[in-house]
Amino acid sequence: MPPPCAYVVVSEEGGSRSPAALDLGIVNCSDGRNAVFLALVSATARRVLPSTGLFDQLADFDANSVPYPQASDLTGFHISITTHLTANMILDLGLPKMGLILALPILYWVGWIVYARVFHPLRKIPGPFLATISRLWYMLRIWTEDVEKYERELHDKYGPLIRLAPDEISCSDPEAFADIYRFSNALDKAEFYRPYNTTGFSPHGDVFSCKSDKKHGQRRKIISSIYSMSNVAKSEQYIDSCSELLMERLGKYADTGKACDIGEWLHWYTFDIIGELFYGRAFGFLDEGKDQNDWIKSLDKMIPFVCLMGVAPPVLRPLLGIGCMLTPAGKEIAKGVKNIGESSARLMKEAYESRLEAPRTDMAQQVFSIYERNGEKYDYRWGDVEQESYGALFAGSDTTAIAFRPLFYHLMHNPAAYRRLESEIDQAVKESRLSMPPTYKETSQLPYLVACIKEALRIHPGSQLALPRIVPAEGMTLCGQFIPGGYVVGINAAVAHFDKKVYGIDAESFNPDRWMDQARSNHMDKYMMAFGGGTRTCLGKNIALIELHKLTAQLVWNYQFDFFDKSKTKWHTRNTFFARQEGIITKVKRRQH
Repeated sequence: MPPPCAYVVVSEEGGSRSPAALDLGIVNCSDGRNAVFLALVSATARRVLPSTGLFDQLADFDANSVPYPQASDLTGFHISITTHLTANMILDLGLPKMGLILALPILYWVGWIVYARVFHPLRKIPGPFLATISRLWYMLRIWTEDVEKYERELHDKYGPLIRLAPDEISCSDPEAFADIYRFSNALDKAEFYRPYNTTGFSPHGDVFSCKSDKKHGQRRKIISSIYSMSNVAKSEQYIDSCSELLMERLGKYADTGKACDIGEWLHWYTFDIIGELFYGRAFGFLDEGKDQNDWIKSLDKMIPFVCLMGVAPPVLRPLLGIGCMLTPAGKEIAKGVKNIGESSARLMKEAYESRLEAPRTDMAQQVFSIYERNGEKYDYRWGDVEQESYGALFAGSDTTAIAFRPLFYHLMHNPAAYRRLESEIDQAVKESRLSMPPTYKETSQLPYLVACIKEALRIHPGSQLALPRIVPAEGMTLCGQFIPGGYVVGINAAVAHFDKKVYGIDAESFNPDRWMDQARSNHMDKYMMAFGGGTRTCLGKNIALIELHKLTAQLVWNYQFDFFDKSKTKWHTRNTFFARQEGIITKVKRRQH
């Protein structure tokens, strides 16, 4: 929805005008919206039309006539006002030139604050003062990497709807999930996602950052079959090779008694699996036990910045980008993005060129098949192949590692649950219901393992920002409040997953038992957002689920984990959309069977 019009009314009559003649007020535009104006009393004046933050055109109008002209069609709420008044105009006002230049932005923002707090269509929805007048509050929370904690506190204080920004609402009501992330007439993604398309491999962009739901559906349909559960299961052998190597590496910690950063090893594991599935070979993370090509280092720097760009007003993004490029840290981010993109493209080309020498049945071969057989039909070019693999590398490694860590972190904090999981896996192996390495089909039949994985995904979802969607033109009603079209709404999984009405009074605790009753489990499943929802459910969901089930069973069968230092059992989390965790330092002990 457009912001209020800014009217600068300048006298064309002779004589001087004192600053006292400057008036601030609010009028209604002809379309019913409010308009903030700065005015001098005169019969004839000029209206300044803001567009993309600058005064682009001037139009005469009669200051005494109504209705006032409509606002120009803008996106975003933050307008940088720059005026280009002539010297004659300035002299006619009787104001010093510098004083006028300083006064206009100040008066505009005073007017904007009054509008935002008193007349804004979302004024009845509460939130922090700063959030109701600018996007600065949201940007600060991204900077401090803990927005989910503030969101939970604000929802506890104000209720199911709060303001994250003047034009953006966070909703905590689980019943709104099906409305916001619907399958029919799905809402488009908000401007937040645009900065995530960083490579430019494909003119179509990637399905993750695609704003239009219609276009997203068209492009997703081309490759969706590749990500089906039955199809991903055909690549289990490549996952198993990574799992076996991880078992070998962890064995060295068990033999030496050294401290093991299990979170780091799980991250390396998920990277190598993406390599096996989409690039024809593992990247070498597990083999060498360290970051490869500085990819993790680069992503750790890039992801927070891209997230900050996403929540910033679109008009400020170029300034943030330019500012970033002028700093050493910004140059490192740009270098990292370029490094990942170039490495990904090179490795994908190598996989394609070697596909006939060593035939594989991984997911890359199926992407190649679409390119070769239906490239013309679907306009699926080599750039789309590169984009597909890069998307898997960017999203598939980080988020799956984020899902693994809370599982073992909370099991170590809950020994009774840990022992129960060990018992279930031991019994399944004893009864020949579970092989080693296990298959996904086998592990999906172990109820307590499934419950532990669901509980880990619930208590620490991979993405912990409200997933923003644009309200359709006709508007929508949430929690009894009508939201006009054009505004942004979203639900944060890290808020919704703690709803006591859905998950019980102990929703803040790790308790796999809540999933053991099938009827209750089915009910809670309807509100789970660990992989998004609706038409935008994560494409890689089935890859992550197969990894989680197979590796967890194999790790629990082979090793026992506990905190290395009992005085240091609390992790550190960093939420910049992907809620990464650090500091899960464990001792590893071989289990005897």
